Amino acid sequence: MAPPKFALYSTGSNSDGQLGISSPSDAHSFSRVRGLPPSSRPTALAFGGQHTIAICEDVEGEVGLYGCGSNAKGQLGCANGDARTTFERIEVGRLLGGLVEEDRRELEGEYDVKAIAASWETSFVVLTPREGPPAATRSDVLLTFGGNDWAESRPPGLPPLRPKAVVQRFPLAVFWDERGATRVRRIEAGPRHVVCEIELEGEGKRKVVAWGAGRHGQLGSGGKGPRVGWDTIWPRKEGDTSATVREFKVGKDHTTVLLESSTATPEYTIYTFGHPRASLSSLSIPPSTSPSIGATWSGSYALFPPTSTTSAPTLYGIGSNTHSQLALPPSPSPPSAPVSIPLPPPSTFTPEKLVCGSEHVLLLGFSPTTEKKEVWGWGWNEHGNLGDGTTGDVGSPKVVWGGMEGEVLDAWAGNGTSWVLVREEE
Repeated sequence: MAPPKFALYSTGSNSDGQLGISSPSDAHSFSRVRGLPPSSRPTALAFGGQHTIAICEDVEGEVGLYGCGSNAKGQLGCANGDARTTFERIEVGRLLGGLVEEDRRELEGEYDVKAIAASWETSFVVLTPREGPPAATRSDVLLTFGGNDWAESRPPGLPPLRPKAVVQRFPLAVFWDERGATRVRRIEAGPRHVVCEIELEGEGKRKVVAWGAGRHGQLGSGGKGPRVGWDTIWPRKEGDTSATVREFKVGKDHTTVLLESSTATPEYTIYTFGHPRASLSSLSIPPSTSPSIGATWSGSYALFPPTSTTSAPTLYGIGSNTHSQLALPPSPSPPSAPVSIPLPPPSTFTPEKLVCGSEHVLLLGFSPTTEKKEVWGWGWNEHGNLGDGTTGDVGSPKVVWGGMEGEVLDAWAGNGTSWVLVREEE
């Protein structure tokens, strides 16, 4: 049997080729991405201001790292500043070779790409040791390359950046008082700050830490913070086991966190650290109901599954509505409380995944009408972000990908961009 073939499509802002479509011009409708191997499935995408990085996995489980767009500050992992308009492979060996010799000596053995994130001009790649007896004693490695305008590569108070190194190794061990192997469980970045969940191997201890821009308290300070810095978002008190972090999303000046209680019947709470205009903290969540959350630059969203009192999923949002991001008539003033965003009836479309871009929102779900997965979207559309062939903002949810060739598998949204992954029909 022939291996499946995958195709990734993108649309929107493309000044430096960050869409990977062989052109540096904006695309107002979805175009096929170039440079990724068709037999490898993209499993993760991360978006900077003008660059994109991707993880792809083939049928044998081999993982590859790819990038396109701006490389003005080395955010594609090499000193050459030329932009790339198609995806090109970023070899792990090349990244490790960009470290200073002292860091290279400490990283013996082989590593695989585990996770990625991107701030405006900086890329973050998590490497994990290849399986084997020594792997349990070796920590995951967080590499950063690109800019450091908001201390995303190295906040003050931590060991300084290595001079002249193209790639930097982030010192994750500083977040622990104990010694041991550190595992990165997940990492997310907004334009100016990074949030990362780490675990101490064998100890069961987990932390969610943040660094970068912090003036609005988005690093977890609970109030005004330093211009740049680092902090622990959760647990707020050492040893607190009352709740665990289920999910977190990162905006420009805020971090939204979904907590799950440690009680027999789980209860869920949403906390927003940072700018209060994007806070979902006042949202009441029914017991045992776990929403999924999302964050635009200046807003937060929560998608709830059907409950005993609701026959369909519900979506709430708060924050900026200057481009109808809340599916309301555009307004310069954000609402004072979360608003319910009108969704199509289940007979038309049932959302399954919430995806937030810089100032537009996507929903991936199933349409009983077409009997296929579709993508709906609304909000900012100045660059063709929504792929509907126009550049006018979209005021309410509408189909932006539906009934087209192939089976829709996933969707992502970046800074003025949208992305859809399909499995091609044989």
